[in-house]
Amino acid sequence: MFPLIGVGLLQVATTSAYDPDAQAVISAIEATGVTLSPTQKTACNNRILAHKADQTWAKLIGYYGFLGGTAASHAINWKSPGTYNLTYIGTISHSANGVQASGSGSAANTEYNFASAGLLTRSAHLACYSRTNIAETSCDMGALEYYPAFGSVKAMGLYLRWSTGELIYSGIDQIQFGIAASTGATVAAHTFDSGSNGKAFRVIQSGSAIYTATITGVASLTELNAPLYLMNRSNVNAPDPAAYDRVSSRQFGSFQFGYDFTQSEAIASSNSEQAYQTDLGRQV
Repeated sequence: MFPLIGVGLLQVATTSAYDPDAQAVISAIEATGVTLSPTQKTACNNRILAHKADQTWAKLIGYYGFLGGTAASHAINWKSPGTYNLTYIGTISHSANGVQASGSGSAANTEYNFASAGLLTRSAHLACYSRTNIAETSCDMGALEYYPAFGSVKAMGLYLRWSTGELIYSGIDQIQFGIAASTGATVAAHTFDSGSNGKAFRVIQSGSAIYTATITGVASLTELNAPLYLMNRSNVNAPDPAAYDRVSSRQFGSFQFGYDFTQSEAIASSNSEQAYQTDLGRQV
């Protein structure tokens, strides 16, 4: 008579080595058909953990870290994969170093419309990591709406280094000042005081505050019925689109946008963005 042998199955719960939000991004990127290396996955995880440590993760609407080297993998919005993913217009080159536009009208559309989304009203920030130091007549990220009846425009944008060597930041109104280089992690942020209608404005580049000011007489961003473009600015209702085309030829390692940062948050975000690019070996 043979002894009875019981067989039991031991189930072991598997856990990800990464933050849940980072794992969601990694899964979304790899679902496009690319395989991320351990170094890339760790860089993604560290970047999101840094956002959270900097207290900026909750303030993001869109973050594009450009991992995977393909158009599909670069389109993923890390903050919320599937929402405000990028769509491309014209000629966009994709590589391990990021994205680069060329040719008239080229851009990446975030699909975020300032008026219809209504999330950014009287405070906002724009940020990017530029790998190219060049002065040119271009917009690195922005939106523009033309009013034919008045022959005027409303705009929101970050123009890192104009052909004159100046940085221009427009948030319905316009601010312009000198800038030494267009490389590194740059964050431009503003906040409105609803009582006095004043605006505290600051630009952080490579971890340092390079400009601060208080501007008055500003309007709400929800008055701008146009989508936010990357590597250019959208041109809504423009009678001659070519006249308003501002495609940037710079190569970018990341973009982000969302609610206003305090100066300390902007500096922390700039520093942690530099660390992310360094983890990937594409820092400048």
